[in-house]
Amino acid sequence: LLPWGFSFRTARNSRILRTITLMIIVCLFSFPVYGKYGGGTGEPNNPYLIYTAEQMNTIGAESNDWDKHFILMADIDLSGYRGDSFNIIGYHEDWRYDRPFSGVFDGDGKTISNFSYTSTGRGYLGLFGKVDGANAEIKDLRLSNPNVTTGTEKYAGSVAGLLNNGALRGCYVEGASISGQVESTGGLAGA
Repeated sequence: LLPWGFSFRTARNSRILRTITLMIIVCLFSFPVYGKYGGGTGEPNNPYLIYTAEQMNTIGAESNDWDKHFILMADIDLSGYRGDSFNIIGYHEDWRYDRPFSGVFDGDGKTISNFSYTSTGRGYLGLFGKVDGANAEIKDLRLSNPNVTTGTEKYAGSVAGLLNNGALRGCYVEGASISGQVESTGGLAGA
């Protein structure tokens, strides 16, 4: 035994604990943190990966991501969201509250089924409320049985309430039930 109660066994145990702690810290910081989506960074060459209904709903809650790139990785059923519980992606209320989706959403040929949204006091409704931007694009997306109701408000569509600027490419909708102001209601986009 050495002075002050020190032993070689204590030194060895202390060294092992430091090594284990260091390994845990290295492991924690070595794995990418994706949190809100299923992977990706939102950049064109590494889009956010969307696998679940919850991840799809999160896009609508994260307006700072509306200029990013997304790709749908699996068919999604949104029947768990009824009434006005789904977070619409992109919005316009008036000139003060205008935040459109301006990114790229690649459906990759996958299907989103049973999207439903009902509001009698809000327009600009669809999976995407307002799409606007020189590079804004929604492509290769299939919607099955969407149901969108705006009452007497404007801009109701399955994919987009208002496609102001940008593109819908290779999108397909079946079994749609869309209702709103007659001159701004459509199967794919309200206007």
